[in-house]
Amino acid sequence: MVASLSACGSGPRVGAMTAPLDPQHIVAATSPLHAAVQVTEVIGGDKNNRKWGTTVDNDKFKQALEQSLSLQAVIAPSGAAKYSVNAELVELHLPWAGFDVTVTSKVHYVVTRLDDKSLTMNKLIEASYTANFSDALVAVERGRIASEGAVRENIKSFIATLAETVQAGPSQVGASH
Repeated sequence: MVASLSACGSGPRVGAMTAPLDPQHIVAATSPLHAAVQVTEVIGGDKNNRKWGTTVDNDKFKQALEQSLSLQAVIAPSGAAKYSVNAELVELHLPWAGFDVTVTSKVHYVVTRLDDKSLTMNKLIEASYTANFSDALVAVERGRIASEGAVRENIKSFIATLAETVQAGPSQVGASH
């Protein structure tokens, strides 16, 4: 009883939303992204909406994004950034009930070069994650796990897309919603 009550009050955890290092998308030390990115603004999160206790607030999302980028060695030392990342959590779609809970996250990322303010990437990324009944018996907990996974998968897709965009060069830049 105590475990289920405490689960109601716990929102998504930063560590569980952090995308692990992906061997398929390792940013090389020679990449223009290496130690060159800063997360400037994260908006759209809501720490007050307590539907299932799964809402991702801006601070936690920003921390997860920064930790994920740091694992890729792309976070710049203070004052040395070449790229700025702004992210807007557009939607975190949660079902009302189910044995398997699938959450979909939509995040709009804008990446800008700081030297000339040119647009490097402008993209809406959608990612989903399903938490199964075997992951947690309590529905609230499955919702939290699915929310964490959806954000983690979204960040993972963002990092891969950013690396591919920068590698491809200016011809790949543009608004693609």
